Amino acid sequence: MSRPGRPADQDARDAIRDDLDETLFVEAAAGTGKTTALVGRIVEVLRRGRGTLNDIVAVTFTEKAAGEMKLRLRGEIETARAKAAPGPIRDRLAHALAQLELAHIGTIHGFCADLLRERPVEAGVDPAFRVAADDEAGRLRDVAFERWFRDALADPPPGVRRALRRWDALNDRVEQFVDALPRLGRDVENLVASEANHI
Repeated sequence: MSRPGRPADQDARDAIRDDLDETLFVEAAAGTGKTTALVGRIVEVLRRGRGTLNDIVAVTFTEKAAGEMKLRLRGEIETARAKAAPGPIRDRLAHALAQLELAHIGTIHGFCADLLRERPVEAGVDPAFRVAADDEAGRLRDVAFERWFRDALADPPPGVRRALRRWDALNDRVEQFVDALPRLGRDVENLVASEANHI
């Protein structure tokens, strides 16, 4: 039972911040404090000297969310440094502030692009590649979906084969479903981006 004024999940929040030897998976709805918890954990790693910003990667879905995370991290490091007595903790936090712009805090696609640029030969990519703009990415996604769908229909699983044998009875519904699939994929992508903006 939680004490008055104490969130019911405070023990979990404390564990996220303090249990640095544990690997944690945090699942929570938008706006519940996941980014706050992650920032608190990063500050605790820095404060305890368990790592530097060069050792930490923090990724999110959108540039906006990554920018907000970096701003919040700066504010929390500054607050922790101001509270720390002169000595090693304060020095570590001051060093972290000086290194903040070099921190690996960004989007998932930006992080993946950095990895691919570090090892283009092993990845089999042109080292001068660029991340596609949203409109180009949408077009490429639609082309990839069409290719995947054609390949899936070339060797369909048993359930799809049964449905195709009854094609005449399902024809209208199947065509509507096939037409809706790319839109449904975009809807899911937009939902994920929307949730990420509320982290």
